Amino acid sequence: MGTSIWVSEYDTAQEYGGTLLFPSKPLYSPITLAAYCIFSGLLVGIILSGINIFRRGHIWIGRLLIISSGLILACILLTPTLASSNLWLGFLNGIVGIHLYKTETPHFNRAIRSGGKQARWWVPLIFVALIELKMQFL
Repeated sequence: MGTSIWVSEYDTAQEYGGTLLFPSKPLYSPITLAAYCIFSGLLVGIILSGINIFRRGHIWIGRLLIISSGLILACILLTPTLASSNLWLGFLNGIVGIHLYKTETPHFNRAIRSGGKQARWWVPLIFVALIELKMQFL
């Protein structure tokens, strides 16, 4: 299984003052992260990964990923020439998607075994569809 630079493999409840590491909020599955990264763009996948990291208790790292990816995505949406698809960008999306899958799998499996829930995959799809519609009509 993969390892993650964002969350230590040795995170335990004792390190967090005896509280559970996995909150009641659901986490996106590794397949969902990889699919959004590959099909919607790597920034969308990184935003969802940041949400997972935030929900696992690493608040500042999660916020940093969400905000920085959101700002970059907003800049890309405001400049249509940057949003044009290139072959190398699709290749990069695939590599990052596979990496997200490998790094999130152990954390997601541990969360599910600890009683965590899986987030619905279709909720971010609504936002991605709205962004795509905005891009088509502007």
